[in-house]
Amino acid sequence: MNLSVRQVVEPELASSVRNVLSGAALDPDCLWLILGETALMRAGHSASVELAAVAELGVHLGLDDFGAGNASPTNLQHLPIDFLKIGQSFVANLNGGVAPDEDGNAIVHALTDLGRGLKLHTIADGIRRDEEFSLMREFGCQYGQGNLFARPMTGEDLTRLLVQPGVGPGSMQDRATSRT
Repeated sequence: MNLSVRQVVEPELASSVRNVLSGAALDPDCLWLILGETALMRAGHSASVELAAVAELGVHLGLDDFGAGNASPTNLQHLPIDFLKIGQSFVANLNGGVAPDEDGNAIVHALTDLGRGLKLHTIADGIRRDEEFSLMREFGCQYGQGNLFARPMTGEDLTRLLVQPGVGPGSMQDRATSRT
């Protein structure tokens, strides 16, 4: 789920998240909240205290469209995040079959290496082609989303999909196994 700047600076964010988790009987480990990188930087230090309280609930926090905004590696060390979502614009510039140090591949490879070095999960956004999927796995990206996996759908359609046997959220490795 995406969080807006307004929500990030809300003094009762952790309390609101706790109430939602309780009301939905949802395990906090199943909730991944995504913060816009630029928005988070605008929210400033006050947001980090509230985000730390949310992280203590066991909820996953991460940066959306990483690499396209103003977050520096130094800032990443001080934020209570556990994943980076690599922006669709970077994934779209991958060159299938080209060495990882050429053109658009170098940036994506560096972003996945940075995530791994900081012990953060990485998610590739906007995977549309098998070549993008293969390169992201090769670079060590653990998760992916995009039209290659599923088209946008309603909540009802998603519920129907998730209750099917053998279907559910999974890692890039899980998806690779199911695609072969």
